[in-house]
Amino acid sequence: MRVIALARESNMTGLRLTLQALMTRTSIKGLSEAPESMTLLNKAIKGSTPLFCIHPKLGMVYSYLAMAKRLNGARSVYGLSCRTLNNSKHRDVSLTQMADDYVELIRASQPQGPYSILGWSLGGALSVLIAAKLEALGQSVAFIGLIDPPVFTELVEVVPEESWQDEFIGFFRQVTDRSELIVGLPAEIVDPMIDEQPLLEWLRAFVFGCQERLQRKGRKISVDEIVRVFLVGRCLTQATNRSLKAFPSVRAEVHCWWANDRKSESVVDLTNQLGASKIHHYQINDDHEGIVENPNVLGDIERILGRM
Repeated sequence: MRVIALARESNMTGLRLTLQALMTRTSIKGLSEAPESMTLLNKAIKGSTPLFCIHPKLGMVYSYLAMAKRLNGARSVYGLSCRTLNNSKHRDVSLTQMADDYVELIRASQPQGPYSILGWSLGGALSVLIAAKLEALGQSVAFIGLIDPPVFTELVEVVPEESWQDEFIGFFRQVTDRSELIVGLPAEIVDPMIDEQPLLEWLRAFVFGCQERLQRKGRKISVDEIVRVFLVGRCLTQATNRSLKAFPSVRAEVHCWWANDRKSESVVDLTNQLGASKIHHYQINDDHEGIVENPNVLGDIERILGRM
């Protein structure tokens, strides 16, 4: 609800937001019928280099609304959401494949550099891969902003995944706050990574009987949203696990903001991996969830971009 309130406080006219629209369509302007993987998050500004913001683990871009509001009227801010979120038939398989897709999207919007790219959480990892690919194409990258990114090494041990059934039950209980509702799933339901429709149909029928209780709990998330967001999170977890290796080096200037609980080893590892000629680190008194909207981070980014 904080996200919706933030968007409504902005001066963008014609804004009509619901949690459902934010989660399934990720657009805050017009809420067009067809979901888009790239969404303009504030007013379009001609003559200035746009800022491209890359989605975190759940695939949505609403976490960048505060950044878009901060830069509204000065610089266009685009959010790149996960294709799996917007296309029920698409499955992202690796971070490298996703970065290739996003380079195409970015260059379709801005054919030539210099580029400015920002990413929080998993979006930070994707931002590095995107920047490296743009540089390999001979393009200039002026700004890489990383907000509390993961840092991968060749020696990362992948924790075995839960069964999708157990993972979904835990996710459903978390988002509905009703631990007693689902204790198991029918064995005949296939993994939604293969086909999400059987799980959707079963869950619609299951929830129908307890819909009134859920409404009294004040939950606005729909069955379709529960399944899709679960699917995106699982898909991106698998894509990340297939991509756990050191980052490529980049030539661009890098700015990195760290949450207050990140270890110093992460700072050292990232610096060594990127090999950037100029890399700046900022320690922020905030946690991983709050840092993307932290006023100090937003102010830093506004000042850095303002000098370009």
